[in-house]
Amino acid sequence: DCTAALTGKMKALLVVLVAALCVAGASARSYALDEPQDIYPGCFCVVEWNDDNRVGDWLVADNWLQLEEPHATAFVNASGDNTITLRETRQVNNLLLGENRWDTTRLVLEGDLIISYDDQPEIASVSAVKEVTGTILLEIQGKGFGFDSDSISVEVTELLEDDSAVLDNDGNTYTVTYECEEPTLKYRDAKIDCTIAPIRAMPYQMSVVVHANGKTSQPMQVARFAQ
Repeated sequence: DCTAALTGKMKALLVVLVAALCVAGASARSYALDEPQDIYPGCFCVVEWNDDNRVGDWLVADNWLQLEEPHATAFVNASGDNTITLRETRQVNNLLLGENRWDTTRLVLEGDLIISYDDQPEIASVSAVKEVTGTILLEIQGKGFGFDSDSISVEVTELLEDDSAVLDNDGNTYTVTYECEEPTLKYRDAKIDCTIAPIRAMPYQMSVVVHANGKTSQPMQVARFAQ
């Protein structure tokens, strides 16, 4: 078994963002997503441990103030002098243990369970806003973008023809590619803002790829364009 005892000296380790508590085994979709790459639907759902239960099992709904076990999209908080035992695979969006310096919160992971982070970037949606300067601000939402803005790069490909794709001599679609400037994390590892200066004032169609954590997302087309 593995016991994580968190004290004031270990506050740097308190926040595990988009934590996946991973081990081989069966899992219910409500509490552990079928695929690690699944994106949470944007629900800001906080679930808190009930301090009346000093020692208890993660899987027991009555141990949580909301009287439900945290699901895969939950933001989970536990503090105080509590010992929580987890025996099965679970995934949560955010896990915060012992946020106060006087807390002695412990998370006991039984068997081969470990805490890990799903670092495969995946884009859920992309929106674009044209700014007064003529540049276009891209807002990219998804997951697995990491925690260092300087290590992220965003590639934007624009289709140049409005009515139909222009083909080059080899029969390929004629496109232009931009490196999105100043990619910046805006919400933990789930949102990136960056800008491009397009050739045309109103790009017809754009697709976006994120490079983060040494990995590359699948391309996603811009779904919304606001002026």
